[in-house]
Amino acid sequence: MSNKNVSLKSGIRDNLSRGKVYEFLAQEIKNGSALSIVSAYFTINAFEALQKPLNEIAELRFLFGDPDFIKSLDPSNTESQKTA
Repeated sequence: MSNKNVSLKSGIRDNLSRGKVYEFLAQEIKNGSALSIVSAYFTINAFEALQKPLNEIAELRFLFGDPDFIKSLDPSNTESQKTA
């Protein structure tokens, strides 16, 4: 299922049917933005891919979730996703 024509301005991204996190952030982060993220999986690779826009934001709030909690929500989908 492709969701390239779906425009989601906020909400949950899952790198599957609800949109790619990297694509959403790369498109929506603007200079001076205040950004809040909740994630159990945010890697150095993700930061590297988004380094330029992240370095230009005014504020970042990040809440690291528990990977075991994510597994309990969907035990069949526990593999980390690459950002690019």
